[in-house]
Amino acid sequence: MTDTPANRPIDDSLSALEQVSSWLSSLGIKIEKNRLSTYRRAFRTINAHIGAGTIQKIRSELLPIEAANAFHEFGEIFQVWRGLKSLDDPILRQKLAKAVTGPVMLSEERPETSEPRNTLFELVIAAHLSLCGIKVRFRDPDDIVVRVLHTPLLIECKRIQKAARFKDRFDEAEDQLVRNLSNEASPGSKGVIAIDISKTQNPGASVFKAESAAEVRAMLIRRANQFCWQRIKLFHEQIEEAILAAIVYLRIPWITGSDIMAALNSQFIQLIPLNQNVGRNKRIFETLVTYLTRLDPNMTRLI
Repeated sequence: MTDTPANRPIDDSLSALEQVSSWLSSLGIKIEKNRLSTYRRAFRTINAHIGAGTIQKIRSELLPIEAANAFHEFGEIFQVWRGLKSLDDPILRQKLAKAVTGPVMLSEERPETSEPRNTLFELVIAAHLSLCGIKVRFRDPDDIVVRVLHTPLLIECKRIQKAARFKDRFDEAEDQLVRNLSNEASPGSKGVIAIDISKTQNPGASVFKAESAAEVRAMLIRRANQFCWQRIKLFHEQIEEAILAAIVYLRIPWITGSDIMAALNSQFIQLIPLNQNVGRNKRIFETLVTYLTRLDPNMTRLI
């Protein structure tokens, strides 16, 4: 289970939030009058009531869905800080500036206002890979570029708003990778498609309750597996042979308990092998698996 601030007491989460805010400010990123400032206020409200022993009054100032949304959204920003805080890159700063804007509530997001969270997803995947020990860099027009076994991997990231759009978005990612790979200077470069299915499982209008991290984990695995198996034929279709894997990402708001509103945010990554009979694809894929299991030893793959 990936460590997030919501896995720890609220005061630790507030401390993490301030560290992230300081980091963003040092990069020239505005932290006021955007959704990050709203999440900061939510954390402070919860922290103040816990400190005062007035937990029962939190609901009068903050709806459960608002608390869960704050933890959910900040959990991803926190991971970006953990994974990319040592990276000095002008493209990263541009992406960060965009990622903290947009609608405060996930439920208020529409396709035309989705670019900030789409950008945040790119940063989350980059941070996840960085935390696994893979060196990442940003380069236009690619979303993310990494190297595995001295081979450049171009990663194209897509978030989907509705399950019915999965194939369309997958095909779009494949087309973009084909174009980018054709312009790649390094021979033998490969591609990976990363797709966030989180909003297909919960558009943000509801909160899932669970009693433990294990229960959350089991639910995420079940939902991700079911989603992928329902589309298994897509992964078996003819796909550009230089594309060696798909990453399916799932993260949704959770609340553990009922009164304290300790929102538990967990993420789950499913790795899907593609074109394993082509050249070095299988060896590179297995090395990628090795890296990813450093962060999550229980990560699964869809065979």
